[in-house]
Amino acid sequence: MTILRHLAIVAATMSQSLYSQYRLIKAHSIIEDRLISSNLEEFNSMRFHVQSPDLLAKLAHLTPLDSIKHLKHFSNQEYHFFEWNNPEYFGNTRQGFGNWKLTQKLGEHFFSSPNRAYCWESEDKLDYVVINPILDLLYSPKMGKAFDTTVVNGRGIEVQAQFSDKITLYSQAFVNQFNYTQNLDDFYTQNKVYQGVTYYQRSKYGLISNFYATGYIQAKIIEKKNSYNISSTFGHDRQFVGSGYRSLILSNFAPPSLFLQVNYSLGPFKYQNLFKELVRDMTEDSFRVLNKKFLAIHRGSLEFKKLNFELGFSEMIIHSRTNNQFDANYFNPIILYRSVERDLGSPDNAMLALDFKWTPKKQWLVYGQLLLDELTMGKVINQKNYYGNKFGQQFGIYYSTNSRNTQIKDQAYVQLEYNRVRPHTYSHFSSSYYSHFSHALAHPLESNFREIALRAFWIPAKIQKLEIKCVGIFAQKGQDTAGLNFGGSLFKSYRTAYDRQNAIMLQGAKQSIIQTQLTARYYLFPGGSIELNYQLMKNVGFNAYTRNYLGFGIRWNFYDQRDNTLR
Repeated sequence: MTILRHLAIVAATMSQSLYSQYRLIKAHSIIEDRLISSNLEEFNSMRFHVQSPDLLAKLAHLTPLDSIKHLKHFSNQEYHFFEWNNPEYFGNTRQGFGNWKLTQKLGEHFFSSPNRAYCWESEDKLDYVVINPILDLLYSPKMGKAFDTTVVNGRGIEVQAQFSDKITLYSQAFVNQFNYTQNLDDFYTQNKVYQGVTYYQRSKYGLISNFYATGYIQAKIIEKKNSYNISSTFGHDRQFVGSGYRSLILSNFAPPSLFLQVNYSLGPFKYQNLFKELVRDMTEDSFRVLNKKFLAIHRGSLEFKKLNFELGFSEMIIHSRTNNQFDANYFNPIILYRSVERDLGSPDNAMLALDFKWTPKKQWLVYGQLLLDELTMGKVINQKNYYGNKFGQQFGIYYSTNSRNTQIKDQAYVQLEYNRVRPHTYSHFSSSYYSHFSHALAHPLESNFREIALRAFWIPAKIQKLEIKCVGIFAQKGQDTAGLNFGGSLFKSYRTAYDRQNAIMLQGAKQSIIQTQLTARYYLFPGGSIELNYQLMKNVGFNAYTRNYLGFGIRWNFYDQRDNTLR
C-alpha cells in the first residue's frame, strides 16, 4: 500500500469530525522571534505554534474589543504586531495605501488591512480567503576588496483560507533568483545541490533560479477543553523539533517534502507522529522519478508543571524499499520502531533522542538534547573513542524580557547554545543515512564537530517598528580529506571508517568556522519592511577564506529569517 493511499484514508477519517484550526508559526521566523521575546512561557519544544485565539490572547497587548481604536495608529511608539497580522480576530483596519482613493475604488475586498491584499470573508467571519503578494529582495554590492556581492530576488504569492470554522489551509509559492554567499557555494561543491533548493536553472548572468512552494491543510480531529485534543496537518513543508537554534533530531535545513503530522495532547502529556517522504539520492527509478526513502518520527513529552520542567523522548527511523513505498509497519503510532525494525530483519536506520526544557523563572529557559544513533555501553566506558559510539549533545539557555508578563517594555531575548556531534553519527551502511535531497535532516554540519551559537533579538520600546537581530556561530569541524572517511560526512558508510578503534573528535582536516549575521529591519507598514544586512563568513584551516557582505533588502509578507542558512 503506497503512502498516498494511507494518507487518503487518514484524511477521509478526519473529514468526518473537524473543528477549527489556525495558521502555524514556523521555526526561525520573524513571528517566532516576537513570540519568544513577548511570552517565553508559550514557547514549546514541538515547535508547533498555531495562531489560535488562545495563543494570541497571551501574546497580544490589545483585546478584539479595543483593537479597532488602537489599530488606527501605526507609529514608532505603537506597533501591535500580532494584532495587525491577525485581522481575523482583531478586525480589518485600512492603513497607508489602503486609504488611497485609487485603492478604495478597487472595492471593499482589496487592502481592507495592510496584511490582506485581497480578502473575502463571510458575515460571521468563520469563512475567509486571503491572497497576498510576497516580496523578498536583497542586494549586497561589491565594494572593492572589503565586500562581496550577493543577490536575492524573490517574488510570489500566498493563500490563506478557512472553511466553515472546520478546515484551514495555507499555501505559498514564489520564484527566486539569487547567488549564494561563499559558505553555501561550498555546500554545493560538497553535495552538488544548493541549500534549500531542489531543481534549479542558472541564468546567463550567473544567478540561480528556482521555483519554491509549500502548502498544508490542517484540522482538529477531536477536542475537550482543558483535557485532551488531537489535531492533524498534511502538506508539503519543513518541520523542526526542539527548543534550540539548531536541532539534533529534525531541523528545517533540508528542502520541503510531503508529510503527515498528528499531534496529541492529554493533560500534561503531549505526543506527536510525523511521517515524511524523502529523496534517497539523485538517481532515478524506472519511471524516471528520484528514488525515495521515508522518515517516521514519534515524540512524547511529559510536563511537570510545579517544576516548570518538560522531559521528551523521540524515536526516528529512516527506511527505503525497492518499490519506493512506505513500509506500513511504521504507521503504528505508538509502537517502538526499533522493535519493528528487528522483527522485519530490515537494514533500516533507527535513532533515539532525549530532550528537556526547564523554565526556572519566567524570563529564563534552559534546554538540551541527547541524540543516540548507536551506542555500546561497554565501549562508552572502556573505549570512548570507538567509532560505533555515535551520539550528539546539545545544551542551551534563553533569557527573554518576556514583555507580555513583565514591566519591561522592550521586547528582547538572548540565546546561547552548544552542540557537539561525534564522528560517523547519522551515517549508515545503506542509503538510509539521515538526509533528504543531499541535505542533512538534523544539524547542517552533519557530524564530527562542536559549535557555539549566539542569538540576540531586540525591539526598542520607543521604536517599535524596528527589529535588530544578531546571530553568531563559532564551530570546529573535522573534514574528510584525501579520500578517507574521518566521519565528517553522513553520506559515507561508517563501515569505511578510517580508524574504528580511535575515532577522536575533530579527526581529519581541521576547520574553524566563524559566521556572523546582523540585521536591522524597519517596518514601513504592517507586513512590509526594509532591512540592512551584514554577514561575515570566515573559514580557518581547511578551505580557508574570508567574505563580507553588506546589503539592503525589502520584504513584504515574508517572515522567514535569513539566519537559518548559516552553516
